[in-house]
Amino acid sequence: MKNRQTLSAVLLTALIAALAYVGISRGPVARQASPAGLALGQAPTTSPARLAKPPAVALPVPVPVAANDPFPFRLKNTDAPIGELVRNETAVLLRNAFIDTALGSGLAIPAEFKTTGDPLTYVAQARGPATAAFRRHIAASGGKIISYIPNNAYLVRVDADGASRLANWSGTQSVLPFEPYYKLEMKLLEMALTGQALPEGALLNVVLFPNSEPAAANRLAKLGVEVLSQDRTPFGAKLVARVPADKLAALARLTEVQGLERHRPRRLANDLT
Repeated sequence: MKNRQTLSAVLLTALIAALAYVGISRGPVARQASPAGLALGQAPTTSPARLAKPPAVALPVPVPVAANDPFPFRLKNTDAPIGELVRNETAVLLRNAFIDTALGSGLAIPAEFKTTGDPLTYVAQARGPATAAFRRHIAASGGKIISYIPNNAYLVRVDADGASRLANWSGTQSVLPFEPYYKLEMKLLEMALTGQALPEGALLNVVLFPNSEPAAANRLAKLGVEVLSQDRTPFGAKLVARVPADKLAALARLTEVQGLERHRPRRLANDLT
């Protein structure tokens, strides 16, 4: 019995000594894991040398902005994104131009799509929201509102004298000529600016300003434009016309013309209609 007790004591002593040895041998390794004097949660003041300089990576060549722009021929005098422009009271947002009138109105419009005289149509923008007082002043200046244009503006049929009177009113932010450049559907504009002629016998929808049909008929005939049909829209008469391949710019410069787009014949949506 005494020998068994002695053996147990020896084994227990050996086990304690082994555990103590393991603890001592592991202790310095654990202490080396963290820099000396580093408080809990404190980042090291220096980075390891191997991370000081990232490895060189071959980056792709930047793509020009125009290549990513779905509307590369839309003119702008501001770099503000559309999300800001829709909330900007001095922005005029046309199909082919974004203009911040607080920055001026200078745009690089090609000569063949720029008005050379009185366009008889202007974009009149109010100083702030377009109020009834602003509309009354348009009428008092001899103008007729054709449609609303964002932001706070109207497309106005008026001569140069009336446009000048309107521009000098304290409630007016700007009065801009309605340039031929603004009248074209984007695809037609792209064709014109990239040197592509209209296809032979091309049919276009030609929207006229209200009450301009008699004068337009004579001018269209002089350009060799053949009118095939006529319809009405809330903004003026819409003609379906066959346009000579080299007359697109001349057609856009007519003061009676409000808009131009490719003609798309109506088709049945399904075979049961």
